[in-house]
Order: sequence, then C-alpha cells, then structure tokens
Amino acid sequence: MTTASETARPVTRPISRRRAFRRGRVGRVLVRSPFYFLVALIFIYALFPFLWALRSAFTPDNALFATPLEYFPKHPTLDNFKGALQASFFRHALINSTIVAGNPSGAVVVTCT
Repeated sequence: MTTASETARPVTRPISRRRAFRRGRVGRVLVRSPFYFLVALIFIYALFPFLWALRSAFTPDNALFATPLEYFPKHPTLDNFKGALQASFFRHALINSTIVAGNPSGAVVVTCT
C-alpha cells in the first residue's frame, strides 16, 4: 500500500519560451538595452552645456555666431583665456575666491584694490 506522500512528486513545469529567452544572454541584453540607452541620453543631455562652454572658450570671437554652426572649432585659440586673465576684475574675483575657499574659519574676506 502506498501513501499519498509517496506518490506525490514535485511537478516540473516546462519553462516558457519567453522566460527562457529572457534568461539567456541575448535576452538579457535586449531587455536591458532601453534602460542603458535612456541613461546615455540623460548623460549626454546633462553634459552638453559643459561641452558647449568648453567649445565656446576655444572658439575665436568672430566664429562664435557664424552660420552654419560648427560644433568643433577649425582654428582653436587661447585668446579668450588670455583676455580673461588680463582683466583686473577677474583677477580680483579669482583672488577673493581663493581666499574664501582656503580660509579655514569660513569667514568671508573681501579684497578691494
């Protein structure tokens, strides 16, 4: 005589094709690719203003508003940096920022000359 516990075996159900595909390497890549595409899109959207500022810094003044638009300057120059460092108000602001950032007490120090 057999009991019910002896005859009851665990039921093994066949795995569906969809689940088997998603568990495979190709399926995992295809399922995750829209997420990574969205992450890349957000990354580019967030990084673009910094790249545009860097592009504008190395572009000569006469080519900044030229049409058609050039995303990479043909003749990059350092004249914009030279002009900023030669301006006295920028040097004073740079010195003031250095003093404030390096001040351990956190007190604001204003230098006026």
